[in-house]
Amino acid sequence: MRHSFNYRPFIVLAVLVGGWEWALGVNHVESDTLAPPSMVLAELWRLILNGKVLVAAKETLTATLLGLALGSFLGTFIGLVSGLARPVALAIRGPVEVLRPLPAIALVPLMTITFGLGLAMEVYVIIFAVIWPCIILTQSAVRAVDSRLLEVADVLELSWFARVWKIVLPSVRPRLIVMLRFAAAIALLIAVTVELVSNPWGLGHRMMIAEEGFHPDRMLAYLVVITFMGWCLNWAFMALERYAFTLRLNSN
Repeated sequence: MRHSFNYRPFIVLAVLVGGWEWALGVNHVESDTLAPPSMVLAELWRLILNGKVLVAAKETLTATLLGLALGSFLGTFIGLVSGLARPVALAIRGPVEVLRPLPAIALVPLMTITFGLGLAMEVYVIIFAVIWPCIILTQSAVRAVDSRLLEVADVLELSWFARVWKIVLPSVRPRLIVMLRFAAAIALLIAVTVELVSNPWGLGHRMMIAEEGFHPDRMLAYLVVITFMGWCLNWAFMALERYAFTLRLNSN
């Protein structure tokens, strides 16, 4: 059964953009904080032609993906181990509950002193932000695995690695992909925030420079790129989620 294309959100978006253009562009209202969409698109095209936005996007995306990959891998591994071994879960519960509420952005001064400005500092801050939700969500997913499947693993006398690979991971795979969607949004958010606050590179830094120079069209052009990047990350993980769901249906 084919799903019809949902065009309604795009109609709402077109109306909002049209009203924005009419208010600032058609009426020629001057503003130091906003620019009409036509000016934003023209500035975005200019930034694409001179390559500045592509370089900044590459810097932000590199930090986001590295931090997401390392943080989600560590968080998933710790969540798997602690979800299967209650003593490990009890041992890490204190550190997780103490460190998890700490805002990752508050670590920027410490990470700057330790690693200096640049990619490494930004990646470590992203890892800190991503790892805690990955641990908690992976633990929850593992604990929700059907106990009968684990009993089958006991009967077959599977090793710990075989139990995880053949029983646990196939059962929790859809939840892990949803977790990655959530973690990807956090990673991009922290990357742009670090660049706005401290790190002199990436889209966040270019956005801050445009704001300080009173160039709202350029600032909003960078914001459009950040929004598009977040949309692409979310779309990629949604496609992966649908693929995992299809695999699960076929296996059943």
